[in-house]
Amino acid sequence: SFFSLLTSLSFSPKACERIPARQALDWGLTTSVHATAELAFAEALRICKQICRNDALMVRHYKQVLQRGLSMTLSDGRKMELDEALKAYRKMDTDHFGKLKRFKSKL
Repeated sequence: SFFSLLTSLSFSPKACERIPARQALDWGLTTSVHATAELAFAEALRICKQICRNDALMVRHYKQVLQRGLSMTLSDGRKMELDEALKAYRKMDTDHFGKLKRFKSKL
């Protein structure tokens, strides 16, 4: 996961080195490479809009999980991420996805 990758890189002496965009894509550090800053910004805006269409509480909770995970080892972070996802799924009622679909239709 992205969290796990950030955690593993944050302890590497090479974490501050610049790498070519194509190499970052090949390594999975980014999901796309764009020819211009305008195209990169348009893609970033598209992703932001996609995130905003998700349940606000879930997005907030996941951001908190990422923050907590930054102080953990890769293994502990992955375990915590999975544990938190399972807790969230257990809290969902049987119509959770129906409610989310109705909410999204109002946007």
